[in-house]
Amino acid sequence: MFWLWLIFCLLFSCLLEVLLGLHGLALPILLNVVFYFACLLPWHRGVLLYFLAAGLLDSWFARSLPSTGLSLLGILYFAAVWKRFGDLNSLFSLLLPGALLGLIAKGFILLNVVFSGGKITLTSLLYAIFYCLCSIVLLPAVWWLLEKTARLLALRRQEVFSSLARLEEYSAREGLLDE
Repeated sequence: MFWLWLIFCLLFSCLLEVLLGLHGLALPILLNVVFYFACLLPWHRGVLLYFLAAGLLDSWFARSLPSTGLSLLGILYFAAVWKRFGDLNSLFSLLLPGALLGLIAKGFILLNVVFSGGKITLTSLLYAIFYCLCSIVLLPAVWWLLEKTARLLALRRQEVFSSLARLEEYSAREGLLDE
C-alpha cells in the first residue's frame, strides 16, 4: 500500500506541476514531494521512481538540460543530511530546506536557460526569487498535507506533530495515567 501511495503522490505532483506550468506558474511541487519521501525512506528505496517522475517532467517541458533530474541529486543528498542533522519536529524548521530546495531547483533551471543559448535577465532573477519564496511556503504545506493523508490512510509517516495531534490516539487508561 505504501508503494502505491508513493507512486500516486509522485504522479499527482507531476500532473499538478504540469497543469500549473500550463497557466504560467512554475512551482517545485515534485521536488517537495521527493524531499518528503527522501526524509521518510532511505534514499535508495525510491530513487528509481523519483528519477522516472523527474524524467517525465523534463521531457514534458522539453528541457535540453534535465534540470529536474539534476536538482534531484542535490535534493536527495540534502534530504539525507537533513534527516540526520535537521529538525523534523516542527513545520517552522522546514522553511530552511524549502529555501534551499528552491535555490537548487531554480539554479538548474537558470543553467538550462544558459545552455539553450538564452540570457539571464533581471526579470528571470526576480522570477527566481519568487520561485524560492514559493518553495519556502510550499514545503511545509506539502509536508503537512502528506502527513495528514498518511495518517488517515494509516501509512508510514514522519510524526512531526506527535505532541499535539496524538491526543485522540490515547486510550482512556493512558489518558488518566498522563494526568
